[in-house]
Amino acid sequence: MTKAYKPDHQGMRELGMSAEVGAAMVQAAEVGRRWAESVAPVKTGRYKSEFRVEPTTVQAGYDNEDRAGAALINNAPHAHLVEDVHHVLARAVDVIENGE
Repeated sequence: MTKAYKPDHQGMRELGMSAEVGAAMVQAAEVGRRWAESVAPVKTGRYKSEFRVEPTTVQAGYDNEDRAGAALINNAPHAHLVEDVHHVLARAVDVIENGE
């Protein structure tokens, strides 16, 4: 007799907020940070030096629940201007998602 699969929703919620998942998200974002720094345009060097990764909580999953995540951020005052032209952070997302 085969038992039917019964999902452990509470266990999945706990896993999604675990330190291990949080560390994996930070590790993935760090790959994106290193890539972004390697392709960042340099005029003064400020934009290139202002990338950072922060652990965070994101909304995800079937019930849009809290999950461990990480944010790749650039704090340079002119980052939005660089992004408008070069899309470094947007392209870094592709690198993170594709594991390049």
